[in-house]
Order: sequence, then C-alpha cells, then structure tokens
Amino acid sequence: MFYAPRHRTYKHQKWARAVKKKFNGKCALTGSTKRGQAHHIFSADDYPDLMDDINNGIFIAAWVHKLYHIEFMGGYDVPADQKSWDKFVSLFQTIKKKL
Repeated sequence: MFYAPRHRTYKHQKWARAVKKKFNGKCALTGSTKRGQAHHIFSADDYPDLMDDINNGIFIAAWVHKLYHIEFMGGYDVPADQKSWDKFVSLFQTIKKKL
C-alpha cells in the first residue's frame, strides 16, 4: 500500500482525527469501530485545496478503504471524486443487502 508523505504530517493526522471524531470512530458504511481510516472523497493529490477540509473526509474501515481504492478504483494513484465514491457506496450497499 502506497502512502504519500503527507500522511505522516501533523496537519494530516489532525485532519484524520477530526474526521474520525465527526463519525464517532465508526465506519460510515459498516458501523464497525475496528481499524478505521479517514478517507478523502476528493483525492488530496488532485484537489489540494480540499486536502484539509473535514467535509472532504469520511471515516471507513481499513478493508473498505482498500476495497474502494484497489478493487473498485484500480489503485491508490487513480483520482477519486464524489461521483466515484457515490458509485462505490451504491454498489457496496447493494451487495450488503444481498448478504
């Protein structure tokens, strides 16, 4: 898994903690409190002006984060935005209902 150096900065860690707090430490899609991560809805690399915006963050389980980037988007370096996130959430919820 590739993480850009920004993930190690105090500024990013502060943003991630704020996103986690906003979602009460629960995955927005599963409700799990295990191994959560803050996710930028609009890619921080492609939308740097939104990088520190708490409204551009969502707290999700680590496995959901990986599923989104690797399986759905095709890699961590593929630009993400609201449209791709909404498609993923719709697909995720459809599959979840069938389980």
